[in-house]
Amino acid sequence: MLNVTFVRIEEGGIERLQQWLAKLPERKSELKESYIEQGTRQELFYVLQGRRGPVLAMITELKDVEKGCVSFLKSENLLDIEFKELIQEISLGSPANIETIYDSLDCIKPLSFLPS
Repeated sequence: MLNVTFVRIEEGGIERLQQWLAKLPERKSELKESYIEQGTRQELFYVLQGRRGPVLAMITELKDVEKGCVSFLKSENLLDIEFKELIQEISLGSPANIETIYDSLDCIKPLSFLPS
């Protein structure tokens, strides 16, 4: 299941995040441990240039969104702790009220011919 989070980021915050993310290849074991604990399959981060500054869109594919989010918030994994602290430092909050207006899972089950 997909989870999307949008966060307004202060000026200079994207560069700080990019620097932190660039070090992840050196910390693969911590990242793998975090993904296993939270049931994460993949993450994609996008930067949207808004009128009031950059917005970070974090897209995460999880086995179970609720369990994964709770696990992340309670995580004692150093990588997760650092990430939460960094986002808190560079975040200006949610850019707007966000409403899901379509989810294909409301209509059909995931197609079985796609790899899981």
